[in-house]
Amino acid sequence: MSDATMKDLYRQLAADMSARTYRCNNRQQVFGELAHFVTKRGKHYDSSAVRLFLVGRCTNGWPSLYKKGPNAIDAFAERAYREYLDRGYAPYFAYSADAGYTGGNNYRLTGSAFWRVARNIWRGLSQRDDDEWLDFIAWSNLFKAAPDPDPAKGEGANPTQGMIDAQFKSCLEILKQELADLLPTHVIFVTGWDGWFEDRKNSFAAAFPQLKRTNEHKYIEGEGTVAAKGRAVPALVLKRPEYRNESEYVQEVLAFFNERGRR
Repeated sequence: MSDATMKDLYRQLAADMSARTYRCNNRQQVFGELAHFVTKRGKHYDSSAVRLFLVGRCTNGWPSLYKKGPNAIDAFAERAYREYLDRGYAPYFAYSADAGYTGGNNYRLTGSAFWRVARNIWRGLSQRDDDEWLDFIAWSNLFKAAPDPDPAKGEGANPTQGMIDAQFKSCLEILKQELADLLPTHVIFVTGWDGWFEDRKNSFAAAFPQLKRTNEHKYIEGEGTVAAKGRAVPALVLKRPEYRNESEYVQEVLAFFNERGRR
């Protein structure tokens, strides 16, 4: 990746979203007030034989990377780019032998179905049972900007349709660049198909024509490959794991990847 590419993409994201305001949490918010997400890459990811790229929908309650001042958009892009170059999950998640991976407000990854299935999918693919499993995974989200937390409740929210429409084009280009930079061996979109991977106006699916929708599985909604620097990488679009049988969910994913590996 050229030094300018991801920086330019985040600059374009800020420019695309700064042209309007967004109504959420009973107030109008401008781009600089939103929560901004940048891909996280574990410190062991690059050297791992199994490089799992995990993609969610968006991040609720993440901090803002924007600061008012001269050349604010350029400064935002530089800040996002520097974070993109970082390895590891600090300062967002920290590992300890006693608690595992934790975040702010006493958040534990073991309390999240999203992170539990990610851990067990990685363990199944890698055939490893490393306590520092997160540092072998790369994680991103389809959408990089979401409402900042409601000051009364301290809770974030999903992006509104207006936010999605404003950032879709930039986020799609960022996702393509992430795939090229990360060179994953396996990709899972833990997003669901309808309303996220594809909606009436915005389609990530259209950009990845080899990733086909399917109704043949319980939890898999899309299967096939995505392009990463000329390579066809096995990929899935999955239903969200909350309130589902997590053991079945993980086994269905592993069965797909194992079958692809035998071809």
